[in-house]
Amino acid sequence: MYLVDDDPDDLDMLSEAFEESGYASEIKCFTSGTDLLNLMALKQTEIPDIIILDHYLSINDEADMPGMIRNEKKYGNTTLAIYSSSLSAVRIEQLLKKGVDICRQKGCNTDELKVDVDAFCNAIKNKQKQ
Repeated sequence: MYLVDDDPDDLDMLSEAFEESGYASEIKCFTSGTDLLNLMALKQTEIPDIIILDHYLSINDEADMPGMIRNEKKYGNTTLAIYSSSLSAVRIEQLLKKGVDICRQKGCNTDELKVDVDAFCNAIKNKQKQ
């Protein structure tokens, strides 16, 4: 599992929620899309079940991250998720057309984070059935 968010607190909260749920065995956290893309460029990189991206990354990561990930054929079976504090219905539709599998608004408390983790895990299961 790869988590990408430029807010370290958000990374910590989501990775802890996954660890507590027992769903994730290995979580790699990135604070920029560039760091993720650099890792993905390595030939011997393991393919994660899911990549969860914050929609609003730093100014240096304004590129089309979902499109760049989907252009890499080896990540075709990886669930791609957007996790953001604010997403409009129009933007969600655009992201889904770019190959994003699930969009979620960030949970504000422990219970909401558990619901988000369950939703991400269900998205992984659905992607694997395809």
